[in-house]
Amino acid sequence: MVEGGRDMEAIGKNFFTTVKSCGLVPALALTLCLASSNLAGAQENIRIGISNRGWGFLPTALAEKKGFFAKYGLASEHVVVASAVAPIALINENLDFYMAVGPAVSAILKGLPLKMTMLTAARLHFLLLVKPEVQQVTDLRGKTVGISRFGSTTHLTLRTILYSHRLVAGKDVKLLAAGGPESQLVAMERGQIDAGYHGPPLDIGGARLGYKVLLWARDHLEQPMASLVVTERKLKQSPDKIKRVIKGTMEALSFIQKEKEETVQFVSQWMQVDRPTAAQLYENHVPIFSKDGTITEKGVREAVDDVLEQSQIKKEVPVSMFAETSLLLQAQREMGLR
Repeated sequence: MVEGGRDMEAIGKNFFTTVKSCGLVPALALTLCLASSNLAGAQENIRIGISNRGWGFLPTALAEKKGFFAKYGLASEHVVVASAVAPIALINENLDFYMAVGPAVSAILKGLPLKMTMLTAARLHFLLLVKPEVQQVTDLRGKTVGISRFGSTTHLTLRTILYSHRLVAGKDVKLLAAGGPESQLVAMERGQIDAGYHGPPLDIGGARLGYKVLLWARDHLEQPMASLVVTERKLKQSPDKIKRVIKGTMEALSFIQKEKEETVQFVSQWMQVDRPTAAQLYENHVPIFSKDGTITEKGVREAVDDVLEQSQIKKEVPVSMFAETSLLLQAQREMGLR
């Protein structure tokens, strides 16, 4: 399961204005339903699940706020829902879409009829934070690096990155389960670890403590972080609606790349961080977002291999099991992107 991001319990005053009972399956009873501020004039309701109000789920949230979904006749609602139950919520039609990669791959491997239809976050947002004296990855030989937990995506992807630099995790470099970004910063300050590997705000908090980012996972791996996941039934029954969601999301992806100031302002409101932090998040992490939603075979293969290893499953599976891109290709052609 891809990790990272911050769970934000308070609801921004200028976005997701209504908190109400979701009416979902019992396991989701405590989930927050976050109603769109752009409902006027929309024709069809859609419910989009996200695991938290973190950076990786920005595109569809911004599409809702800026009216890109409403432009295509959609009244969107975002729901914060645990990734463990989101696939079942999709099957039961409590959700129309879910933003994920790892949880979707895992569910498909278990036989659930789901498909990824486009990528929003085409790369992971993990980074390797080090002390000033570390100049290159090989300088970590004999040192300890913090990960979230063993068997996690931070563990497996860091192991791959270290191996690409001829370092063997657990032998040349010791790994320590150190929790999330904030916990890793504390561990670095206490001297328990020499470096940390996780997503934001590890980079921002680390910079304030005098540490530096040695590398970004996005420059070493093609593994994606977030995709638009739907059921196979919905693909058959509502292809036009799905294509309109794809188009609205692609407009948001374009907006993020072109409109820095407005995006930063939205990030500050949605993630409830101060503006300097929002601006730094933009500078450091906007490269993870897809330009046009394209799903690559290599990226999906990396995600599948990650889940297979986490699950200790050994079997060959075709990439075609996990993605259906015909509607994305249609949307790209109709928007002049192909």
